[in-house]
Amino acid sequence: MLSKIADDEILKRNVLFQVSLNSANVFYRHKLMPGAKLKEHQTAIKSIELMDKMKINFDVSIVAATNIIPMSDIVETIKYVDNFTPHSYIRVALPTATKHHDPKLLRTKEELCEIDNIITSLRPSVKAPIITTVALENRSGLNAVIEEVIPNSAADLAGIESGDEIISIDGCKVRSRTEANLILSRAWYQKKENISMEIKKNSGKFQTYQISQGLEKNNPRMAGEKAVGLFGMLMHDDVDFGIFEKIAELQKKHNLKYPHIFTGKVIEPFFEEALSKLENDEKVVNLHLNAVENKYFGGNVSIAGLLTFGDLFEKFNELKAQKQNVDAIFISQSMLSRGGFDLKGIHINEFMAQCGIPIFAIKARTGSI
Repeated sequence: MLSKIADDEILKRNVLFQVSLNSANVFYRHKLMPGAKLKEHQTAIKSIELMDKMKINFDVSIVAATNIIPMSDIVETIKYVDNFTPHSYIRVALPTATKHHDPKLLRTKEELCEIDNIITSLRPSVKAPIITTVALENRSGLNAVIEEVIPNSAADLAGIESGDEIISIDGCKVRSRTEANLILSRAWYQKKENISMEIKKNSGKFQTYQISQGLEKNNPRMAGEKAVGLFGMLMHDDVDFGIFEKIAELQKKHNLKYPHIFTGKVIEPFFEEALSKLENDEKVVNLHLNAVENKYFGGNVSIAGLLTFGDLFEKFNELKAQKQNVDAIFISQSMLSRGGFDLKGIHINEFMAQCGIPIFAIKARTGSI
């Protein structure tokens, strides 16, 4: 299959393989993925070398399952992959587990942060950019700090470096990583030839960069996923301030006096900071933020998209017991199917009737709140 791709220049230019390598050691890979034979694992590992030789583009994913394979092997796998120059980056997924999994799979927040610290410490010695998911557990503040710069991208050619912080883009002040990604996204799809960025360097010095898209504007891969990687700058999404503007509109329309946001634990501290940065039409009167624990899945699952109405109802009853006023609840659209059902099959209208107050599902421009 790779030979056929290599012989077709158009196909070779447009194909990008996402390789779930996980380990470059055949025995550890077999331990993590026992369904295949050792020989098949060896073939999978060797495919990296083969694609590099044939100049076929690939990126690599690694699950940092430190309960199954040692951290030292994850480090060695990253170094192995780096020898063959991935197209965009090496993605390392931080392990999570539910209450239905083997308890040995569970990792505390502190353990996840330590894994993230070890992986990101490799960045200065590895050529390929490294991104980690879900990494907001180990980040603080809304500052739009660039985690990595894709080699030979517009940002790289302009001289922007990992650790630089975006202050403004084309004169527009940036308040969060997501806001930076949204502004860059707009410039990207408008095919702007040049953008101006005010950057705060690690040294504390402020510098203005002119970024030119050049031929990149016709390369959809450089748009990354959910606007991550635009112009070659890798940043994790955090808070879309546009959701507050939507909530403010609904507050005015429905005369809401005690609105509450129910969201996951990971994003709560970022939302807290965002509330202090709201401007004009984004300001919501008396808005309360509530982090909801995922009781349905349990484990260390803490993102809003995997909450259920049962989890939310428990938090709602807790607020009632505390005699807090609640006249509307805002939740993430990512909790719901297109038909309005949660992961347990309960419809939003059923939950609304149970609470006796309006429930609004809000969709951020980057996917969820």
